[in-house]
Amino acid sequence: MILHVLYHPLARGAPPTLTESGVEIPNVSLMPLLWYDLEAYASDDSIVESTRSGNEAAIEKLFELSIEERRERLRCQALERWELKVHFSRQRIKHCGWEEACHMTALEVLGYAANRIPMLWVASAFPLARCRNEKPGVERLFELGRDRWITLGARPANYPRQRLLQYVEWMNRAPFWPSVLEDFERRLPNLQGNDFGGNSAEFRKSCGLGEWRDRFSKEVVLEQVGGAKLDTLICDGFLPLLAARNERGLGMFWFYWFSGNAPKSVVESLKNLQVLQPRRYVLSNGWTQGILGLRA
Repeated sequence: MILHVLYHPLARGAPPTLTESGVEIPNVSLMPLLWYDLEAYASDDSIVESTRSGNEAAIEKLFELSIEERRERLRCQALERWELKVHFSRQRIKHCGWEEACHMTALEVLGYAANRIPMLWVASAFPLARCRNEKPGVERLFELGRDRWITLGARPANYPRQRLLQYVEWMNRAPFWPSVLEDFERRLPNLQGNDFGGNSAEFRKSCGLGEWRDRFSKEVVLEQVGGAKLDTLICDGFLPLLAARNERGLGMFWFYWFSGNAPKSVVESLKNLQVLQPRRYVLSNGWTQGILGLRA
């Protein structure tokens, strides 16, 4: 049997692929079937930081623009990444349901770039309901990754076994945490539109981002994930999932949120581009996502 595998679906009315004898070849497109953000793997901050293989030429071209034009270019790149993250979160919820989408996403983010795929294997083998019933230990989950785990270049605190332990303790303390996260859907402000051009510091103060960060920490993860990793979990996991759940306007929350595990090279690029400004355009997730979008 011959199958034509496509990334994007064929355009409406596009001619089918034929064999030399004129027989139509059946096709399947991968995009609607993806459960996680393939684009994020290619341009993930950890990969860019470790390989330095990003598209630096695109960043260099920004120096030809005015500072405000540079900001606008980064805003556009950030918006594209936000929409893509929400799209893949929507796909995951559709295919797996809310609880498993949350479970898979949390493990994926905790795996960082190098160990996202083995973390997804763990999530697939042990859905959250099974974890609640069997309460597997760290070693049992770690064995599922076999020889696929990568520790080279990682700090001991980020080794996959340590991150699995972190998640196991989180699950044991909050076995129904996706339901708690779901409750945030009605509590978070519904900010329609994606106005990324405002004053970062004022937005954080007016919307109480610091207080919301504390609520995520205390109510959802029960303080089992903290620091910059919590911010990454919120930006790469929680906010896209919540936005996809009921089409809520959370783009501005995502853009102005704290930057999380932003690699040093990204922060350096932002400083060199002079797009940050004290008390107005402060370092946030959106600016770092804009740089990552250019490097992709």
